Amino acid sequence: AATIDSGALAGRVSFLAYLALSTVMTGMIYPVAARWCWGGGWLQELGFVDFAGSGVVHLVGAVSALVAMSICGPRIGKFNDYRGWKGVWRIVFLERNDDEFYQLPKNEVEKAIYSPIKSMQNPVQLLFATFSLLCGFLAFNPASTFSTIRNADNLAARITVVTLLSA
Repeated sequence: AATIDSGALAGRVSFLAYLALSTVMTGMIYPVAARWCWGGGWLQELGFVDFAGSGVVHLVGAVSALVAMSICGPRIGKFNDYRGWKGVWRIVFLERNDDEFYQLPKNEVEKAIYSPIKSMQNPVQLLFATFSLLCGFLAFNPASTFSTIRNADNLAARITVVTLLSA
């Protein structure tokens, strides 16, 4: 779940802040959520089935990334017309910076330390990475069922179809 945060917070926080968030996530929040879903937790007793950890890992990671991004704000220079939170929302989302903080650098010192956000340069590399990730999921998800032998291989086939449709 902490690796989902790393992608969401890239360019927004320092390594030390990410390390602190990752420690809290993996040491306190994720074990509680995992216990609720696995090993006789209350969600499991209600009938919740989490296949290969997908629900716990992705939901906890997505919620923590959303909360962290709402606190940090956008990447500097990404949205030139960004307006910060106003009124009570400024307190709720801990907005500490003015609108100018998120704009492109204006003086020479800011320009010296600023690295611009690069757009995608090669769509072929993007497609290759997407298909590589899909091949990894097609290998991992059906094999996680441990039912590719005898008459139980229909489950692996169904999981393969769901993986392809989800991609």
